[in-house]
Amino acid sequence: LNLQLADENLKDIINPEAPKEITPSFIIKVVADHFGISRDDIISKKRNAEFVIPRQICMYMIREFTATSLESTAKLLNKKDHTTVIHGIKRIESDIKNNSQLRERIDIITKKINPQ
Repeated sequence: LNLQLADENLKDIINPEAPKEITPSFIIKVVADHFGISRDDIISKKRNAEFVIPRQICMYMIREFTATSLESTAKLLNKKDHTTVIHGIKRIESDIKNNSQLRERIDIITKKINPQ
């Protein structure tokens, strides 16, 4: 046990207001928690709407909040290639314009990811 290890493990308790590093894994966790599903459900091959929409939201959020490449995002989400990610991002961008309920969900998830 050293000071750096203790500081890292206690940072949320000692300084909960400090900004968290926004990573693709963190985004996947936040989205999964928001929808009440598991990380495994998000990265699965399941095509039910209850998993596809959160997965596409992850694609959109990873693109918005990180510099992760489309190819890397596809690998993280267990997708064949980057074109699936492009489709998911475009789908969410389009749906946000017409679906106020989805827009509100995105806003809530955004505040959970980046509360600033």
